[in-house]
Amino acid sequence: MSGDHVAEVSPAYLKDRHSRESGNPVPVGYKQTEIGTIPEDWIQLTIDDIAQFSGGSQPPRSTFISRQRSGYIRLIQIRDYKTSEYETYIPEVLARKKCSATDIMIGRYGPPIFQILRGIEGAYNVALIKATPKSNVTREYLFYVLKSEKLFELMDMLSQRSSGQTGVELPALKSYPIPLPIIQEQTAIANALSDVDALISELEKLIAKKQSIKTATMQQLLTGRTRLPQFALRADGSSKGYKQSELGEIPEDWEVATLGNASSFLNGRAYSLHEWENSGIPVIRLQNLTGRGEEYYYSNLPLPEKQYCNYGDLLFMWSATFGPVIWRGKKAIYHYHIWKISCERGYSQSYLFYLLDDMTEKLKRGSSSGGTMLHVTKEKMESTKVVFPSKEEQAAIATILSDMDDDIQALEQRLTKTRQIKQGMMQELLTGKIRLPISTLPESESQSVRDDVKPKHNWAFNEAVVISVLTNKFGSTQFPLGRMRYTKLAYLMHRHVERQTEGYLKKAAGPYNPRTKYAGPEKIALQNGYIREAKSAQFTGFVAADSVVDAEGYFDTWYGPEVLQWLEKVRYKKNEELELLATVDMAMVELQSEGKAINTLNVKAVLAADKEWKAKLKRDIFSDANIGKAIDEARALFDFE
Repeated sequence: MSGDHVAEVSPAYLKDRHSRESGNPVPVGYKQTEIGTIPEDWIQLTIDDIAQFSGGSQPPRSTFISRQRSGYIRLIQIRDYKTSEYETYIPEVLARKKCSATDIMIGRYGPPIFQILRGIEGAYNVALIKATPKSNVTREYLFYVLKSEKLFELMDMLSQRSSGQTGVELPALKSYPIPLPIIQEQTAIANALSDVDALISELEKLIAKKQSIKTATMQQLLTGRTRLPQFALRADGSSKGYKQSELGEIPEDWEVATLGNASSFLNGRAYSLHEWENSGIPVIRLQNLTGRGEEYYYSNLPLPEKQYCNYGDLLFMWSATFGPVIWRGKKAIYHYHIWKISCERGYSQSYLFYLLDDMTEKLKRGSSSGGTMLHVTKEKMESTKVVFPSKEEQAAIATILSDMDDDIQALEQRLTKTRQIKQGMMQELLTGKIRLPISTLPESESQSVRDDVKPKHNWAFNEAVVISVLTNKFGSTQFPLGRMRYTKLAYLMHRHVERQTEGYLKKAAGPYNPRTKYAGPEKIALQNGYIREAKSAQFTGFVAADSVVDAEGYFDTWYGPEVLQWLEKVRYKKNEELELLATVDMAMVELQSEGKAINTLNVKAVLAADKEWKAKLKRDIFSDANIGKAIDEARALFDFE
């Protein structure tokens, strides 16, 4: 939602305290009704006054087919709004009730009951009800009225009142009272809520994308198919290879070990009902680890120290619910269906967590029950063979995956907060406690005005976003990101994404685009609060500022998070190593464009021919051997013939 559309509390409503102190219980500009205080220009109606409802139908199951065919139409069921796995089609001549993708549909049965759905076109079955707006309400406003939390709670309560699945009680739904503003204000309210829905949708997509990237990264790093740069070379500078093992091809310096050799699996303790207490040491059960229950049982029995777990310990759920968890609570006892895993010397607990997580996710995906009823024996786990790198490489891999988890968790927290904000907005907007300004322009003219003030995605703003995201990713308070380093990172990023070097010049420090400093991007990033200038004991540069999350949103939309993951390949390079790689790559691009062979001699010729680059050849970092290595690395990073 743009700054031009941020909801404001009505000035009239803010006079509530003054009105009450004056003996008037109703705020100025509001009126008291049966459903509470509402704006003076709103009216009290029922849902039946603004919508009509039509139940679905379906022909006999014998007419169902699972693939689309000429003369058939999709039969929509509640589950179809979550998955396309069970698509069903019926003869169109037998389709009595149809809906469009924009129609508002209500799930008659649960759980959960009273789902408000839309987005599919076809015929709808008896488990769905179509809600059609009447002339006094917009479709979007009706959609949000029906999604009201209080209305859901009423429908849910009425459904649970009797045994069995009674479904939505239409008489109660129709008689539900609501306040209704004029059409223009309905549109403003629906637009505001739609903006938040769009943000929620984008966050959900971004989280799913980042989770997919993390899964792919795990598969690459945990198998050694991709090596981190600091572990990829032998002492002589040559690339490490692979060797055959009983588990297939693995890195030459990795070893096969059983989980039992790498760690100890400690059994939890089973409890009888008479052993539970109301206070004491909490006992961790499966539901306490999965989020399905926050209530703990307690025990005061004296137990060996190994039966307790402390903050940071690695636990593993092995029955029904399946998988590893890092315990984040205080000292506790772990129950029978949970193991505590202690790593042996030479093995990293964090790495083992991700290894077990990857293993169990594969088992869940291969399970016919979706991973909800799995169990595994201790003997099977201990005898399972896996591959391990050195402890140092284990720690480095775990750090990268942990950083990705932190990133996903931050987005999930933001998503949760946004959903909470939306619920609060709905309550305030749909009752008139917050009033929105109503445009007096015709819709077509209003749209042209919005288009005129919409920010343009120009080069300067694009680079401001790039600088900001690079600063957030690669800078810190201790090590601010300097201009020289961000310029090389930006150069490599654009080479990866756009396969070109446009705008970068042959300057003494390597490929450099002076426009980033003098033509706006740095200034935009600073003024927008994406970054700020910073100094540490030894370094001067930029660090992320409070609004960098906005820049990250643009970056993810334009480039996607995989670009930053690609840049991890050069994270640990020194500035002069980045300069070498970028300089050699730019020389290679020039040689390729001229149809010349790419080799050390010709790269040196390109450097020697430029007055600002010629001096580089006198530096140790630009030795023949280093240039040769940079050529090989650039070939691996970019497309060269």
